[in-house]
Amino acid sequence: MRNKILNVDEITFTSYTGKKERVPFEFFDIGTIRTEVSNHLTNHNGCINAFKQMPDHLKWKFYYDYLFNAEMQICNWKGLKDAFFKQYPLHIQECEGYDDYRPILSDEVLLAIHNITKEYDNHKITFQEYLERRKEHLQNYFPKEWKSDIQKKKITQSEVNEMLDRCKQNHNYELTSDELDMFNATNWSMYSTRWITRQLNSLTKLDIDTHFNRFELSCINRPQPIRNLCATFNRQLDTHNINADDDDLRVQNLEVRMHPIISQKIEDMFTDWYRKKYLGLERITKTLIDNEKHIITSKTKSTVVL
Repeated sequence: MRNKILNVDEITFTSYTGKKERVPFEFFDIGTIRTEVSNHLTNHNGCINAFKQMPDHLKWKFYYDYLFNAEMQICNWKGLKDAFFKQYPLHIQECEGYDDYRPILSDEVLLAIHNITKEYDNHKITFQEYLERRKEHLQNYFPKEWKSDIQKKKITQSEVNEMLDRCKQNHNYELTSDELDMFNATNWSMYSTRWITRQLNSLTKLDIDTHFNRFELSCINRPQPIRNLCATFNRQLDTHNINADDDDLRVQNLEVRMHPIISQKIEDMFTDWYRKKYLGLERITKTLIDNEKHIITSKTKSTVVL
């Protein structure tokens, strides 16, 4: 069968017009192949530098638009010898640029796309379905830390509310793996901020600006502990409710009265609010005083001795 294939002089095929055509059959020219592979390598090596320097959330789209095709073609040419009975001595390592070639996805991941292509060739899926499944396959294996916002876990406001409600009710609540994934979702910041704002309003009838302005004023005379910023959300954080003479024990008692997810969110919100209020011209410093984290603003009186 091998000799029969190699001795074919012409092939007949049906063109896109519907007519049958006969053309001379030529096997691939190894020199042309090396040139094509080298071009793909040069293209990939040039683009990879831009890929590494861009923000992570832009990397998936750039990969799919500019790097994927080169990796797919290089991967396909690697298998040329096996596909054609080792007839062509293509040593891809000898192609210019191969030493610097660093693909994002492995050959195994790329070659699996051929299974999707076969389904399209056998008319089991449409071309649009083929493109969608190919993209989904590549996304599944694309490095998680580089996935764009579009690919991140989708969450709802109600899911965030339920999770933060559990944190509020149980200061020692351990988040599930699905809940931990929420922090990587696109809308996490917006939904969690909304929960904090609504909680504050329901507890005190204050808006977030009023609450933060009051805390900022309290920082002028002396550094303020983070717990004072969070005390509105849990009255147990009031110093008078903490019965411990030892500083370490007192701080420990304070910490267990507010879930770290909530306290950190409130702290981050205040830091962001302060930066935007003063357009970055004023600054915030966070430091430990008596083993407890305090906030110092650039407006805090310089006469304060820490």
